[in-house]
Amino acid sequence: MITDLQSLIAPNPLSSLADAIVEERRLHLHTARQTKFARLLPWPAFNALVTIERLQNGQVRTIRNGHDMPPAMLAARSGGSGVQELAPDTLQSLADKGLSLVINDIERLIPDIGALAAMIERHLRARASVNAYVSFRQDSAFGAHWDDHDVMVLQVHGRKRWFCYGQRDRYPIRGVTAFAKIGASEQPEWSAVLEPGDILYLPRGDIHRAQVEEGHSLHLTIGIAYPRGGDVVQWIGRRCLEEELFRQDISALPGREALATRQDDLRTALHRLVDTLDLEDFLAMVDRQRESLKALNLGLSDPLHSDIEIRPMLRRRPTLPEGATQIRHGTVTTPLTPVERAVLAMLLDRDASTLGALVAALPDLSEREVREAISSLARASIVLLSDTST
Repeated sequence: MITDLQSLIAPNPLSSLADAIVEERRLHLHTARQTKFARLLPWPAFNALVTIERLQNGQVRTIRNGHDMPPAMLAARSGGSGVQELAPDTLQSLADKGLSLVINDIERLIPDIGALAAMIERHLRARASVNAYVSFRQDSAFGAHWDDHDVMVLQVHGRKRWFCYGQRDRYPIRGVTAFAKIGASEQPEWSAVLEPGDILYLPRGDIHRAQVEEGHSLHLTIGIAYPRGGDVVQWIGRRCLEEELFRQDISALPGREALATRQDDLRTALHRLVDTLDLEDFLAMVDRQRESLKALNLGLSDPLHSDIEIRPMLRRRPTLPEGATQIRHGTVTTPLTPVERAVLAMLLDRDASTLGALVAALPDLSEREVREAISSLARASIVLLSDTST
């Protein structure tokens, strides 16, 4: 079980990743997590996600050299009902010729990946979304490009060579920053092969491309998007609307003198709001607005055995003081009993635990109380239960 950032990158020290994030520099790590990465997305699980419905709604994309293939080219009519379905033989043939597949927001489809994304969000206080990329030949799904967020790559199956060309623009924004073209003969400033279990961290704006080294490759790309200064300005703008002065119309009809007076009043009020700016308050607001991922735990919450694994799906780490009777995540409010509050607080502190370990860590609570609390949190979909005994 990948419980926290340290267990994700083990045996490397957590400081190696933390320093790279703070210093905004590229980092390639070899980990001892090959088996755990492979369990995140086994090939049968990936294949089951590729359906004609997901191709048609865009969650699954088939791409070659940066161009999407129309889903109709991968569809066939079933002989009996005439219902449109995936043509797996056609897809297999095209994959052998260099077609790549992308599954967007796979954290919403695979619970273990969802729990991983939620854990990363709690540690970094940044949005984390996960895409899966599968390639079968050296042809790339995309050419050299940059992302307007940080990227963490987890190599799951196969080997893939990455080419990085550095940052041409600091803090680029899609739709605002012009893309710097990379010439066909331009040499990368860094290149390496990712093996199963490897992690590659790329800071925002680092131009990169990748190609399969041999055979096939499956990797997860975790997009990590932090709040930005522009978000702070929007937050201040929303706070402005709490005051009557900022809700008043601005008309030129009263004349220049009245307009100048209004201008001075607005400047004074804006200065006051800016001078009292507190980024901790801003981040706390961002945390409160982030909804948890939903976990489906049918058949797992009763009965619970001591080795069942429990992971929170909350994407932020809320404060749970003594006496708290509810937890708010986004637009959802979940009521909590005192026992549920204590169990959830311990679980968030640990990021993950077995039932037996939770019981041992909460000596003031009986085993029955902890079991009932976990069952209730599971039914509320804010924890994920994983039975690894079967």
